[in-house]
Amino acid sequence: MVIKGVNPKVSIYQCSSNKALQSTAKSGGRAQRYISGESVKFLLLTILAVTFSSGAFASEATDLRLKGVQAASNGDFSSAQKYLSQSAELGYYTAQVEYAYLLESSPGNIQNTIESYAWYNVVIARKGTDTVFAKEGLARLSKVMSATEIEQAEKLAKKYIEQYAK
Repeated sequence: MVIKGVNPKVSIYQCSSNKALQSTAKSGGRAQRYISGESVKFLLLTILAVTFSSGAFASEATDLRLKGVQAASNGDFSSAQKYLSQSAELGYYTAQVEYAYLLESSPGNIQNTIESYAWYNVVIARKGTDTVFAKEGLARLSKVMSATEIEQAEKLAKKYIEQYAK
């Protein structure tokens, strides 16, 4: 059975040979490549797995963010921190902004100015729609943080930017 490829000078034949991918035969000036049925199945399954895992990844980040926002609106800042941090670490931009703000403004033990400073820097590095808001957040934090805390936050920001500013 011949499966026509994009290049009209190359035909791809399906056969049952295990060494099919390595073998190329020349006939009549046309290159012919043999691909086993198992290789085709493997290739298709790989493509499907990558496609669906990307969608699952985005869906998971979105779901976590929504749980975090709902928890924060109900005053459950501990749960909000848990969910927003997971979503932010998955690279969800909106969650990164919200997480930075949560860490800046939440009451009690949720507040963490060093982490907040680092996440605002991630948002700024991504150059998204909330860059101005993040810069304002950094300005607010810089007024209440010590020089040592800012130094720690900048080191953490560098690490986070490499890891999460995609």
